[in-house]
Amino acid sequence: MIRSLWPFSVVPVVSVLLLAQSSGQAQSSPPVAYGPSCSALLGVGVARATVTFTLRFATGTFDPRRPTIQTASAAPPFRDLPEFCRAELTAGTSSAFRSVEVWIPTNSWNGKLLMVGRDRSGTSFDLGRMAAALAGGFATASLDAATPAAIHDATTGVNQLLAAYFGASARWIYWSGCAAGARDGLLTADRYPDEFDGILAGALSEAGPPVASDPANSTPQLGLAAYRTRGGKVLIYDASAGAASSLLPLNENGAIRVIVTPGQPGCPDAADGRTVVLMRALADWVERGTPPDRLAVAAQAAPVAQPAPLTIGETFTIESQVLGETRRINVYRPPVSGQPADAPLPVLYMLDGGLAEDFLHVAGLVQVSVGNGTMRPFLLVGIENTQRRRDLTGPTENAEDKKIAPVVGGSAAFRRFVRSELMPAVTARYRTTGETAIIGESLAGLFIVETFFLERDLFGTYIAFDPSLWWNDGALVKSAADRLRAGATRPVTLYLAASREDRSDLTQQLAGLLRANAPATVTWHFEPMPNETHATIYHPAALAAFRYLFKVKGGRP
Repeated sequence: MIRSLWPFSVVPVVSVLLLAQSSGQAQSSPPVAYGPSCSALLGVGVARATVTFTLRFATGTFDPRRPTIQTASAAPPFRDLPEFCRAELTAGTSSAFRSVEVWIPTNSWNGKLLMVGRDRSGTSFDLGRMAAALAGGFATASLDAATPAAIHDATTGVNQLLAAYFGASARWIYWSGCAAGARDGLLTADRYPDEFDGILAGALSEAGPPVASDPANSTPQLGLAAYRTRGGKVLIYDASAGAASSLLPLNENGAIRVIVTPGQPGCPDAADGRTVVLMRALADWVERGTPPDRLAVAAQAAPVAQPAPLTIGETFTIESQVLGETRRINVYRPPVSGQPADAPLPVLYMLDGGLAEDFLHVAGLVQVSVGNGTMRPFLLVGIENTQRRRDLTGPTENAEDKKIAPVVGGSAAFRRFVRSELMPAVTARYRTTGETAIIGESLAGLFIVETFFLERDLFGTYIAFDPSLWWNDGALVKSAADRLRAGATRPVTLYLAASREDRSDLTQQLAGLLRANAPATVTWHFEPMPNETHATIYHPAALAAFRYLFKVKGGRP
């Protein structure tokens, strides 16, 4: 269900797939989105609460016992988590809760929010279920109170926080709880039928009676009539149906299903495979209209081995003093037959190097090309974007250029980051040779050509596909002849490729200027690719460039 929370006032901030990813996006369009900045959320005001603590955690292991976080916890470390922002919502005087623990995936959000009930003891946050939810791409939160009013306030506040961070609120909102936490979600849905799209309720037999002081518990059984009418679903798993039948109208099979798992623990560990299967079944039911098959789900819900993460490389971050932000770097080292695992390699830097950008397909090309002997091995270093159009563009006098992003023209600062912070970090972490190259397409290609002209000794090889040479009215092409005659202190190579959509044939014009003016220290190659478009050129052009520039000499590597 698509939700819109705007307007509201903004005050100055293991890979386990729990659910299939939703392709839809929320339609709301808020005025503020903080993007990847965690610290910017500090002080943001949401419904009856304020963000009082934020901290960014890198990909890998999160240990809630470490002193770097605000709330002490006895929970064990959680491994193989994606990078996330941890925030704490502290309630105002009118709120029904005191605090909410919020985890927001910075790069892998699936557009969904999973609210998590109290842990099995009923006294604290359920960090284990939050970790499993985060690994599945959810934004997730847990709170320290159990009344429907508290859960309602907390869910509203967390969803508003997501809208402030991502620019869109959650498309689907779920509740997952076990024992008392399961009952809490059902009571909330009875009082606030629009709160959740789906509820996963485990081990109601361990929940005990409802809290008598809660007005929502004035009747012995919850009808959930309004919740069921609007399409809300409940999936219950327990060792028997007895406790569920005493609380819910189980004869209503259009919205409530019970999965009986005899002999299984009612509240499995967060990493238990049963929870994964059941959550996926609930999501399919809510989002695709596919009711869960009781027998099939029960059979699948037996304990299974914990899936292991699929790892192809490493990720680290740099706290950039030059750019004033955290930058994520992704690294892939191809396996090389007959060489030690730590043998020094040349480095191929790539722009647009995030996992959701071009890193994975270029890493695949490096892997297969090194493996089949058509390319020398390189260490691939991907630079993930934060503000792409700011970093990859130089100054411009063209008014239309300036409309493509709030900030443009930051290439000099970005180049300084690459030179003074990134390259030293790479050589400190990995054994490398002195050979370097850089690759990119479109605006990344523009940055590469600009760097070739302005700081030619920074890299040994420059590879640019469909570079956006139209920037600033084609100033780089217009000044190319004079810049080429300036020469270089060491030999360099420039490789250009252009699709049939090369604007004004500027890449071809640059090739003509290279032909007439390139000094002896510059080796260059231009590859027209008329069968490709701007959208399709990168992969085939990279394959051709790798085979041309990095061919193996004297046999396989």
